Amino acid sequence: MKGRKAEEVKKTLVTAALAKDSVENKAKEFNISSQTIRNYVEEQVIEQILNAIKTTSIKELNERKRVKISIDRTSIKYKGKPVEGLSGSEKGYA
Repeated sequence: MKGRKAEEVKKTLVTAALAKDSVENKAKEFNISSQTIRNYVEEQVIEQILNAIKTTSIKELNERKRVKISIDRTSIKYKGKPVEGLSGSEKGYA
């Protein structure tokens, strides 16, 4: 992670995860805005995760170049069409 507040962001994310606490609560402890944390995650962390997923997926799928992935960063329920066999979403909707 790069940037002026990268260390505070890392500490906040790690301590929130270890303490099973919210990022907002831990951000206050490190005197950093929770919006700053979200900005770092959106701009840097998600890109790193996507690259790791792509790299692993390509190796696991016999060098197939195209892999569809989906990451839901919202807490808003989507009431779309039912998807058979989908177990990770609310009521089987995707």
